[in-house]
Amino acid sequence: MILVTGGSGVVGSRVVQGLLDSQQQVRILTRGGTDWIDNPLPHFRRAGVEIVTGDLRDQTKVSAALTGCRAIVHLAAAMHTNDRELESVNVEGLLNIVALAGSQGIQRFIYASCLGATQFSTSKYFQTKWQGETMIRTSNFYWTIFRPSLIFGPGSHLMRALDFSVTKIPFIPVMGSGLNQIQPVSNDDVAACIIQSLYNRDTVQQTYDLLGPKAYSLTEMLEMAAAGSSASKKPTVKVPLQLGFLIARLVSQINPRAPISEDLMRVISTELIGDPSAMNSAFQVPMTSFETQFKRLAGHR
Repeated sequence: MILVTGGSGVVGSRVVQGLLDSQQQVRILTRGGTDWIDNPLPHFRRAGVEIVTGDLRDQTKVSAALTGCRAIVHLAAAMHTNDRELESVNVEGLLNIVALAGSQGIQRFIYASCLGATQFSTSKYFQTKWQGETMIRTSNFYWTIFRPSLIFGPGSHLMRALDFSVTKIPFIPVMGSGLNQIQPVSNDDVAACIIQSLYNRDTVQQTYDLLGPKAYSLTEMLEMAAAGSSASKKPTVKVPLQLGFLIARLVSQINPRAPISEDLMRVISTELIGDPSAMNSAFQVPMTSFETQFKRLAGHR
């Protein structure tokens, strides 16, 4: 039995489906609350996946989810929220799973961090993910850490933030210079790497940056999001970083359902590029292009 936390998410649902396709037994720990239109849980339940609904911080639920498992794929995380929730889910929730998994003798642990995770970042999300990496590296598990760049796919934080920026605002806002480079990676490619790593001894105690085949400036990504729609006629306005963070904070306070937050804007305005050679050497992935896939993904909104 393999436990996937966050198994109804953008990456988690692809991991679960891939494990099912390879005849693995899968259990999902999910917080629930996914949009009912796109909720994959009914499909997974019919396919024989065990579903445990509960919070990472609930010891009773986590213990039940871990019972009988031999491996954990930990994908559940908070990103688009406030600092307290980021700390609570990404650090305290992970600590709870690590402690209980250790007590149950589970050995294999796959942890999804993110490119840019560092204790020195101004982004609380990056800071908490770095804390998570440190926790896993000092554990007794046979661990593998993945550090994906911004992930694209239907419903991803990146796609929703880009869509909101070009459709819900009278102009196209570019944070800072708009020249920061981002090398987005497909949710399918991230899932493929995770699945291939599970039984690969060579990936144990290794950390992999996961990146797409091409980098784009933030301005280029916004232009792609606006192309082919009425938004393409909107003026592009450069917004100073601090002002942009303030606007994002106010928007999220007024409308908590809006897909942007101050911390998410800090993430998106960061340089997120790297070398995918280790990823390509260790895993067989199609290296899906953000550019060629964008029209199909944009149709999801």
